Amino acid sequence: MAYAIDVEKNTVKSISLSLNAVSGAEAGETIRPRALVGNQVMLALIDSGSSHRFVDENFAKRAALPMLPAPSVQVALANGQQMQSQHKVKSVQWWTQGNSSDTSMRILQLGAYDAVLGMDWLKCHSPMTCDWNEKTIQFLHKDQPVTLQGSRAPCQVSLEARSVEQLDKALAGNDVWALAIADLSKISSDTTAPQPAKLTQLLEDFQDVVEQPTGLPPHRAYNHALSLEPGHGPPNSRPYHYSPQQKDEIECQSSISYLGHIISSEGVATDPKKMRAMEEWPQPTTVTELRGFLGLTGYYRKFVKNYGIITKPLTQLLTKKGFLWSDQAAQAFEELKRAMSSTPVLALPDYSKPFAIETDASDSGIGAVLSQNDHPIAYLSQALGVVNKKLSVYEKEFLAVQFRQVLK
Repeated sequence: MAYAIDVEKNTVKSISLSLNAVSGAEAGETIRPRALVGNQVMLALIDSGSSHRFVDENFAKRAALPMLPAPSVQVALANGQQMQSQHKVKSVQWWTQGNSSDTSMRILQLGAYDAVLGMDWLKCHSPMTCDWNEKTIQFLHKDQPVTLQGSRAPCQVSLEARSVEQLDKALAGNDVWALAIADLSKISSDTTAPQPAKLTQLLEDFQDVVEQPTGLPPHRAYNHALSLEPGHGPPNSRPYHYSPQQKDEIECQSSISYLGHIISSEGVATDPKKMRAMEEWPQPTTVTELRGFLGLTGYYRKFVKNYGIITKPLTQLLTKKGFLWSDQAAQAFEELKRAMSSTPVLALPDYSKPFAIETDASDSGIGAVLSQNDHPIAYLSQALGVVNKKLSVYEKEFLAVQFRQVLK
């Protein structure tokens, strides 16, 4: 919600600043909301003891607020001193807790706060409801409720270490309100908590077990032994060595699941669980859902012949023209699901044998397949754009020949 107020509309004879605004003390009857002005954090004080709205001069410079000349006025401070205010900011645009405000403010060297919202601001929004315990203030603006939450003082002040990078980032955003530098060399390192009596007694009872060893353990009848079944001797086999027959049998019966693939002696196959998830994928209704489906299927695109051509009606929905599901998209969606449910087992490449690359071109796209001994190793395909679709058959075949360089 946005609202705007001009401080110059209601001019008063006396301008004053309260003790809380001058000292920075947090009294029980103050509310301090945090707001954002540009990329700078602004700590404001809602103060009925101050007559006007003020913005700190240093904060105005940090936030690059345009300061305009204004009639010079005397500002009476609660400690009896006087200050001059000779400039104003016609428009301080600040945002907090879902509400945005456009407020004019007088320039003053506050020091304690970045801004003060005084009685003129409070009167503009009266009547108000203030909860001093919860530090909230509520009012209506254009018949819409507005709630501002002030910062609460912690029950117990604790210090947390910050890196130089974190401190530099906080300083750049004006988000540092207190800073303490500790000399760690003077902090006692003796912070060990007292040991429970039960633990002390346990350590004393088993002192021979927990004491620091000074040498090798004593010799025993059996330093290390493996329990065998009765009537069986130790296996007479060289460790980690198998006969060729044993090795072939183990490889034929073994398969490994790795990164969504099933690797076996037959080759590389897709994970059935992933394929089942694609078959059960509901029709996408948003670009995000479609991206998720294409991301999952695209991971296995080398298993699908003409993947790029099949998905062309779906990838077109990802453009800035907007998401508009059509019959052509629905047909491509179902065709892709069928293709993913019948993926072949790809051969593992044997670099001691020659490879074969076959290319093909059609009206809608080009494709290639890398194989060995007539067994496919990987498929690659790409849909043609509007310009390339107008090429002749020979030119499209030439594009496919150039496309096979990707497989090399």
